[in-house]
Amino acid sequence: DVTDGLSLVIVDILPGVVQTWNEKHPNAPRLQINDRVIEANGMRGDAKKLMTVMKQSTVWTLMVQRPVEVEIVINRSGVIGMGIDLRYAPNGTSLMITEVDDGPFKDWNQCSGAAAQIQTCDRIIEVNGTRGSSQELLKAGLDLEALSLKVLHYG
Repeated sequence: DVTDGLSLVIVDILPGVVQTWNEKHPNAPRLQINDRVIEANGMRGDAKKLMTVMKQSTVWTLMVQRPVEVEIVINRSGVIGMGIDLRYAPNGTSLMITEVDDGPFKDWNQCSGAAAQIQTCDRIIEVNGTRGSSQELLKAGLDLEALSLKVLHYG
């Protein structure tokens, strides 16, 4: 997933190089689903270039962020907007937060500790018990006043 334009988020580990590495090196750092690759072989800051470097190289030196899953409840009764902007890939399984403005999410941030605050590039992966495609996540909270969300926070 290259939605943020800066990094690569691992959405699945299929048979191949990464799966083989993980299996052969059980005690070494392993790539996992939802890890965020922010640098590959010295390249950073451009998701397309990261992808190219990884496709063209047979040896990778990676810098990876592992997210913390945060559970939050947003009450949106009497509120028209949520105060966030989202971006998502058509075949993705998350909703990436691109901006937090005035509204229920900003209110959450003001009442929560630093570790649970919602920030740009965090990803919503579950809405009211529903995980699945981006479209399923959007539909899961359409008409409800309270949203129970699981969010990946990359700190």
